[in-house]
Amino acid sequence: MKFILFDLEGTLIDSKKLQVKVLQKVFNHFGVDTQNIDMVSLIGPPLIITFTKYFGQDYAQNAMDYYMQTFNNIEINDIYVNPEIKVALPILKDLGFKLITTSLQVVEIVERELKYLGIYDYFDFVIGDDKLRPYTSKTDLVSRLIKDKKLDTNQMFLVGDTEFDKICAEKNGIKFVGVGWGYGLKDEKDCVKCAKELINKVSC
Repeated sequence: MKFILFDLEGTLIDSKKLQVKVLQKVFNHFGVDTQNIDMVSLIGPPLIITFTKYFGQDYAQNAMDYYMQTFNNIEINDIYVNPEIKVALPILKDLGFKLITTSLQVVEIVERELKYLGIYDYFDFVIGDDKLRPYTSKTDLVSRLIKDKKLDTNQMFLVGDTEFDKICAEKNGIKFVGVGWGYGLKDEKDCVKCAKELINKVSC
């Protein structure tokens, strides 16, 4: 049985406007001027790293907690399923793949977004943290998933859009498929550009 692990933000969905809105609230709350910060560039990398950089280690967890509080209470809008994913998911499901989405967001937020977008039922597992803890990484998250579910890494693919996703796959011995949409791999020559390429890549 082949398993496909999908990164969430940038790969499955585009929630750029919503993410920036929440991040802006966090930065404003902690009194950090964002005028010269490219907020979009902060989407994707682990937030604890971002908050440690801008708020310092002593306040990073407080910033994370405030981020979670804000996200839990904000109305979900301005988020979209990436078009190629919308095409690929039902085909991959019909082909018998087990689909998993992995995120450093808490599970409740991920499920809320997937249900809002109408793609929740395609996934066999939705994997995230019970809470966002300092130093949690996608690599550790996927490692725990493999161990807990006793998955065969030779039968797994990780689909993502950033170097963090690529590193996660390499460290866990999983095949990596980079997508040409999202935030971080647009210049990679070996990135898939469409749903057909993605399906072919994981089916071979």
